[in-house]
Amino acid sequence: MKKTKILIISVGSMVAQNVLETLKHRRENIIILGTDASSDAPLYDCDKIYLVPLSELPPSQFSKVLSKIIQEESPDLIIPGRDIDVIILSMLRKDFPDISDRFISGETELAKLMEDKWLSYEFAHNESLPFAETIIYDYNKDKKNMDKFIATHGFPLIAKPRKGFASKGVFFVLNQEHLSSLSSDGSIILQEYLGDGSKISGFHESLIQRGLPLFYSVEEIKYSMQMYIGKSGELMGHIITKHQMKNGVSSVVTLFENHGLENLVQRYYTVFSKKGWYGPLNIQLQKSNKTGELKAYEFNGRFTGATASRYILGYDEIGFALEQLSSVNIGTDDSFKSQKRVLKQTYISARPEGPRAFLDENKVWSKKIDDHVIPLSD
Repeated sequence: MKKTKILIISVGSMVAQNVLETLKHRRENIIILGTDASSDAPLYDCDKIYLVPLSELPPSQFSKVLSKIIQEESPDLIIPGRDIDVIILSMLRKDFPDISDRFISGETELAKLMEDKWLSYEFAHNESLPFAETIIYDYNKDKKNMDKFIATHGFPLIAKPRKGFASKGVFFVLNQEHLSSLSSDGSIILQEYLGDGSKISGFHESLIQRGLPLFYSVEEIKYSMQMYIGKSGELMGHIITKHQMKNGVSSVVTLFENHGLENLVQRYYTVFSKKGWYGPLNIQLQKSNKTGELKAYEFNGRFTGATASRYILGYDEIGFALEQLSSVNIGTDDSFKSQKRVLKQTYISARPEGPRAFLDENKVWSKKIDDHVIPLSD
């Protein structure tokens, strides 16, 4: 039986490690290829590794290298590990029309707007989808609207880079002095804070009075809608989960049942599927402390750092991706389907024995078990 070959881009990322975890006990008929820009990344659970340049949008050295790997390996499935990889795959799939459905990514326009939080807001607003109110921070060009936004939503506000991930560069803005410290070049957005603002203000006051604690996290509960859109536009499955956040990641993931949100799932699915999205779609939401409404604050067109937790909760999104390959049947694991809550852990896979492949200075190399290295191609 021919083995299914899966190529995972940025395989050292948390997203990719979650994908690997869901495949851990279903490896009999699978070959896993991985790419990463760092040899220090956790690359242990792959059958073959390519060390590649940093991910950059085409035209770039990375896109040339990735195209070459795809041509030589002819993988059955290509999975992005980071947001930029989603965009890159959406662009490269046009160069491979015969196997474009193996690229787990939809239309480039959608991939780009999901990376950019301002474009995400504009898209949701235009499509009448619930999304946290957002504005580009630029007091020099738009003082009137900035003042109106602040008067409407009040402090605290959330300041975020338009393009970013894992809560990097995200700040609570509590006053005008904080605002004045932000870059006003159009790279920062302000969002209404959906949580309890009094908790943030109280925490800030305690910092002034008592000093900075050694460890702290001020995050509240968030919700996540994860769905998988098939290559024909069908909704293959969805799940809604509640997340206790800590340091920008989910620490506890709970199945959110009897939520009455099926209509919201359908609204998001209908909009994205009609515009050509294919593969996983993640909508991150928080409940407004003012209105009680669930509003999105971010979209992702990929698997996430909670993919393994969702698998334990009975949602096999990697299985959906493989199901699209008509000849593939890797089986499912039903042992977790009664699970309702998962304490999220960091997954470290065991290092396998066997050969690896590396890409160095734009050349593909094969490393044999005896450490004799020979070039496969220029």
